[in-house]
Amino acid sequence: MSDEILLLDDDTVTLNFLESVLTGAGFVCRTVSDPEQALAAVRAHREIAIVVSDIYMPGITGLQFVDQLNSLALDWPVPAVLLLTAHPTLE
Repeated sequence: MSDEILLLDDDTVTLNFLESVLTGAGFVCRTVSDPEQALAAVRAHREIAIVVSDIYMPGITGLQFVDQLNSLALDWPVPAVLLLTAHPTLE
């Protein structure tokens, strides 16, 4: 079983770009456009080692998603998270 990257973004253009770049570099990726889908994927696929998530999504922020991810009751380590955004602020 090899480690996988889960890509989470509500923007399909960004998802397709990230998936193209990362699979081109040899990584195995899954893509989802909704945080609930991402949580379900992490629950179902222990091979997900990293989640790359947008910070600004409708209904939930990336930081709120990380809190929900960290509260999952898994029998394996919670994936590491890398947060990305196209809207930089001082926050």
